[in-house]
Amino acid sequence: MAGLLFCVESVVFPVIVITVLFMKLSLPYLLSIILSLAVTSFTEASAQLADITVSYRDSLESEEEDNKLLSNNIFFSNKGLKESELLVSIHDTTGWKLIGEKKQIIKILPGTTRLISLNFIKSATASSKWLPVKIVVLDKINILSATYSFQLKARPVKRFELTGNETEFYVQKDTRNLAVKYTVKNTGNTDDIIDVNIQNPFFNLSENKRLKLEGGEEYNGVINLRVTDLMKQKLIKESIKISARGYRKKTVLSLNVNRLLNTAKKHTSAYPTFPIELETGILKSFNQNSFYLGFSGEKVLKNGAKLKYGYRSKQFGIANRLEQHIFRVGYTTDKWSIYAGEMADMGYFNAFGQGFSGTHFYKKKLELGVRSIFHNRASPVKNDMGEIFVKHKFKKVSFSHSLSVNVSRPERRGSVLLSTEASLISTTNFLLTVKAAAGQDHFMVKVPGVPFEKAGTLFGYSTSYTLGKVSLNSDMQIGSYYLPGIYSGSNIQNHALSVALGKYAVGLNYQRNEVQTKNFLFRDTIFNTAFFELNMERYGVTVSRQFKKINISLGAGKFKQVSTFTSQLPAYNFIDFASTYRINQNLLFSIRSASGYNSTVGIKGQKVWVSNSSALLDTKFGGIRALYVRIPRILLGLSGADSLVERETMSISPYIKLSLFQKTLIGNIGYSIARSSFDNNTISFLTTSLNYKNKKNGFDVRVFGNIPISSSESDFFQRGNSNFNITIFKKLNVPIPFKKKYHTLSVKLYKDINQNKQLDAGEQPIQNAIVRIGQNSFETDKYGSIHYKNIENGFYPLDFSSVSTEKSMIPADGFRQFPEVKGRNTSISIPYQKGKLIEGKIDIILDTFSAKKFFAKGLKIVVSDTSGNYYIAFADEAGDFFVSVPAGRYKISLNPEAFSAEIQPDQMEYVLDIGKDEDVTKILFTVRQRNRQIIYLKNN
Repeated sequence: MAGLLFCVESVVFPVIVITVLFMKLSLPYLLSIILSLAVTSFTEASAQLADITVSYRDSLESEEEDNKLLSNNIFFSNKGLKESELLVSIHDTTGWKLIGEKKQIIKILPGTTRLISLNFIKSATASSKWLPVKIVVLDKINILSATYSFQLKARPVKRFELTGNETEFYVQKDTRNLAVKYTVKNTGNTDDIIDVNIQNPFFNLSENKRLKLEGGEEYNGVINLRVTDLMKQKLIKESIKISARGYRKKTVLSLNVNRLLNTAKKHTSAYPTFPIELETGILKSFNQNSFYLGFSGEKVLKNGAKLKYGYRSKQFGIANRLEQHIFRVGYTTDKWSIYAGEMADMGYFNAFGQGFSGTHFYKKKLELGVRSIFHNRASPVKNDMGEIFVKHKFKKVSFSHSLSVNVSRPERRGSVLLSTEASLISTTNFLLTVKAAAGQDHFMVKVPGVPFEKAGTLFGYSTSYTLGKVSLNSDMQIGSYYLPGIYSGSNIQNHALSVALGKYAVGLNYQRNEVQTKNFLFRDTIFNTAFFELNMERYGVTVSRQFKKINISLGAGKFKQVSTFTSQLPAYNFIDFASTYRINQNLLFSIRSASGYNSTVGIKGQKVWVSNSSALLDTKFGGIRALYVRIPRILLGLSGADSLVERETMSISPYIKLSLFQKTLIGNIGYSIARSSFDNNTISFLTTSLNYKNKKNGFDVRVFGNIPISSSESDFFQRGNSNFNITIFKKLNVPIPFKKKYHTLSVKLYKDINQNKQLDAGEQPIQNAIVRIGQNSFETDKYGSIHYKNIENGFYPLDFSSVSTEKSMIPADGFRQFPEVKGRNTSISIPYQKGKLIEGKIDIILDTFSAKKFFAKGLKIVVSDTSGNYYIAFADEAGDFFVSVPAGRYKISLNPEAFSAEIQPDQMEYVLDIGKDEDVTKILFTVRQRNRQIIYLKNN
């Protein structure tokens, strides 16, 4: 709605008149004319008083969220011949408050205009809808009245709050069900959709809610937890994660469920401990049974350094010399990292064995290091390697240099290689790294006429660049034939150019992976093949499309094998297809296929088709996998005319997911049937993968295995094609019993009947009382005691105010005390003596025509005194509660976050003076549901 109603004549004509009269009229007359013109530019009300004209802006809207003030000028013009006296009444609207008097009396002389300026301040919940402000004008002289109105509107604001009435919940001995409450409130001024997710694996919570809330509306959620005896045994502290996502905002709330114990340990032992994890495994493979032993651990030392250590034995019971005992130890500080034990290096040389490494860190800008690896005597990898390296940074460029020496005793070859790598550019849109290496082999056995000893080099780079919708990724590494190490004669490239076109993406790609020294071309098992990965070259185009739940990618191009041994294999026209369909949170379907075809191969003109295809259907409870692989095989003929045949492998594997005992046991059990053409065999297996993890006792048991069920070959089972292993881990903290490091604080609560502050015979313990020590909560046992074990020396705050378990009984020395633990176990007794009792009740009165439910049980009552001490109680199912306090002045209040705009208490708090002679003080809170507005329709 327009604020000012203008037309061409009302703008142009007044300007001309003002210009003409400006030179002839005096200033008072000129101002009178300008004011008259300004008044006519405002909307004039349809209702009229005698000789009185009322004009104003008919609508005002706050343009910014922070704009909390809107103003409107009301012009009253007296066109009559007599003075007028008007009573103006302004009625503000919801969410807007008038600043100033709501009733004003003005007197207007004939032929003049009076102005009233109305200023409205916006509340946080002011609606984003147009709301009327009513103005009633009474002409006191002519006894006439008229009603006018204009509209106010706040800028739409979307925001919400996620809060919990309580953040800590306690499971006691008799707790069977627990209600965990939270509130989502739309604190904006317009409708909003808020998605709520609740997660906790221990209580098996995985819920999603979509809330549609109007501005100012709130949703009170309740999570009903069922707590079994078994769960109580395992429960220590569980955090329920509640996340809420609205417009451009996500909030996470953690609500903690604690099991109240009478005994708790801060540290596992009263003595210094050495953490260690024991490990043992039992293996069955190819009709051979074996086992091994081991341990590992990590200790944080006083200076912050970390000490890591471990040992694993060889496999006992297996008849080979490949297995060796393995030791390892590491020490790390902010300046040093030292390690000795089993090591592996897959840089430029493939080394594996026992070794040593040391690195020095200098001000986070420079690293100097050395490492060496010596092969195990029975290991198939026979080379030894040593290396020194330097990493540093110059301005924004990071460098890494290394000098490696490698010795292969069986080949009687020594190698030296110098390499460097530099990260030249590292920004959000552009990454560029380059590397180079140079080295030479030296052979101790010379072969005449063969120039073995030549220097070799390697060059490479890696880059990614993004510009708007265009992205480029390019990696290349090329090593010469005489380069020492595993990259000799290598040519590894991967280039991809992609352009995003809305939900589509189009790309060009080239890939080459050629490694001369290691060729695994014919590595083929039932479930894996390297045919599409090693010693190959491919290039083509890809197109992808992203839907809401489906992602589809299609590629096409040329594919061929490259290496000395594959010169006879054909090139293929290939098609790649991949699609993932996320049906919902618990249901996924995906398919991937890479296929190639050549219609005329060799002298015989054979047709060759290769494929690597897989599919997966995965659900919350299980799924099924399928695999099909088809690759070529060369058959060498005696006549020299070679032929190609295909080797096929296919399998189908359904599986079931397991999650038992509050997810302490997880895994899957499956069945797999597979057929391979190279041995013309069909086999079936039972597959298992299970993991049992008990955090309480530190046990971790893992079971893996493939158990054959059937085979088309008669001697399949005799060859022992099954494998099965069980691995058990046990975490321990081994005490070092030389000097006691930690101590125990014991607290006993009792009824001091004779009020002498001494525990006498016959005085009863206070059972099931909640006591807080710092952030930890305890529940007294049948002896009225709690024990906090293995704690450091120091003062510990005791809080007895959480729950009153004995009516009119209070701790004689206060609800908060600070005992000291100093070098030994400490025991204190807390005498409870007769105090003053506040008894209360919360009555809930709901609209009988409403389906709304609201209960008093669990509502929090806070009692605070003038010194800042506070006491807490919770209402029971009947709404009753009580608090025991000393005499004094108290404020008893309800928790305002527990109520909505619809349901509110008549009085949120009381202030009471409890005298020495008053033993019991009673109060009543009445909570009512606001009555619904009833609109009566009039008959015409």
